Amino acid sequence: MLVYIPQLTKRKSKLAEMKSKLPKYRVAELGRISNIIDYTYLNYDLSEVEADYARVSDELANAQLALDAINNRDTLELSLLSAFRRAERSAMRAFWFTFGF
Repeated sequence: MLVYIPQLTKRKSKLAEMKSKLPKYRVAELGRISNIIDYTYLNYDLSEVEADYARVSDELANAQLALDAINNRDTLELSLLSAFRRAERSAMRAFWFTFGF
């Protein structure tokens, strides 16, 4: 779930970018003066992008709600002090082994 939500978020932002474009738009070239007008046409169907955007938005909202429900229901207890002590002992053993104490 923690990997899936960022993937959906990135896909949603990409679809939002695609959805915001016009079917035909003028290409502006900076720093160049020309009498030639270039247009770019989309090579995808906007209605499909809008449908996919709606589906991804709903799926992302459901995933976030599910994660929120789990976070509100379950608690995770960590003993940071014992983890720190284990790491400290491990580091001391490595030091003693390295320098022959």
